[in-house]
Amino acid sequence: MSINKLPPDGERYLPEFTGTIELEHLHRYQLARTLAAGLDVLDIASGEGYGADILAATAKSVVGVDISADAIKHASSCYRDPLMFFRVGSATDIPIPDASVDMVVSFETIEHLDDHDRMMQEFRRVLRPGGIVMISCPNKLEYSDKPGYSNPFHVRELYTEEFLELVGRYFSNTGHYGQRLSAASLIAQSSVAAPFHFFAGTGVRDGVPAARYNIILGSDYSLPALPHSAFEISDSNLQPYAAEAFRSNSDKQLLNLGEQVSLAENKAATAENKAAMAENKAATAKNKAESYARHLQLVIGLADNLTSSKWWRLTRHLRRWSNSLRKRRGRPKAYWPNHDDLSTILTLPQLNRTDKDQWPSYTPVTGVVSPYEALRDKLQ
Repeated sequence: MSINKLPPDGERYLPEFTGTIELEHLHRYQLARTLAAGLDVLDIASGEGYGADILAATAKSVVGVDISADAIKHASSCYRDPLMFFRVGSATDIPIPDASVDMVVSFETIEHLDDHDRMMQEFRRVLRPGGIVMISCPNKLEYSDKPGYSNPFHVRELYTEEFLELVGRYFSNTGHYGQRLSAASLIAQSSVAAPFHFFAGTGVRDGVPAARYNIILGSDYSLPALPHSAFEISDSNLQPYAAEAFRSNSDKQLLNLGEQVSLAENKAATAENKAAMAENKAATAKNKAESYARHLQLVIGLADNLTSSKWWRLTRHLRRWSNSLRKRRGRPKAYWPNHDDLSTILTLPQLNRTDKDQWPSYTPVTGVVSPYEALRDKLQ
């Protein structure tokens, strides 16, 4: 098997791919290997080279041809069996002599070309008398039409009838086989030839109904017997039993993840509620602090106006007399602020009509103009 991997191009199958594409491609080549025993085989559109390597297990020789020079260089360096040869070339201009091979293998190639007749003519040219072609193509009805799928790499796909008609024009004998994946139970007899019955529900059909791929054998001579077959990858998650176990385990993991997500969502909701409550408390505290600060500014502003007023100066002797009485009674002397003291604390704020309505009530000494009244008059 290859050491240096060929980069994916979006269409070419590579051995490291797994899943349905692996089953489809390897099954075709393993079946072709049963017909290639002792024959000189051409693998057209050989790509990475894995198919030619499978065919070489029984074939006399294998020539792999691909239009990609990079693919041919890779295959030549990675698959060094002396019975294998790789060459750059096209399916419509195959670089090998006339009547040089006994079998042509062409899997998933024809849909990439527009000139199907030219390709079939080239197959006839390189085949020896009695040679056989094994060719496959996606069934356009099942591959594209029903699923509404369009493969951007496909130039011209064929319906089953078109494919049979095309091959039938170049080979007198043809045999049609269908291929598709299915989760099914297989029962087969090992020694007696018998038709292949496909049971679905209460119905039964011969062959493979709704085949996704068509495989055709063509030859001017009698066709070789091609056995009914199945191909499996034993350690694949596509195996029904493994898939069932995988799904069961996945369901448990999904359930556990769902519970974790639900718990996380609840915690997030709780955290959001707490954050909202904290934000509301902070906003309330901020509003209170701003209200207190505004009130303090107004009070200090009022006091500043009071200590600078004529009324405050005229009542100075009353404050002195009050302290004298306090002294006689043994009480501590009262502190009476002056204008300079308050100015060092706060400059008179810019007041507005709304602020003045929040000022505390004040009743001046009879006959003396209140500084509150004077300041209110200035705001009018």
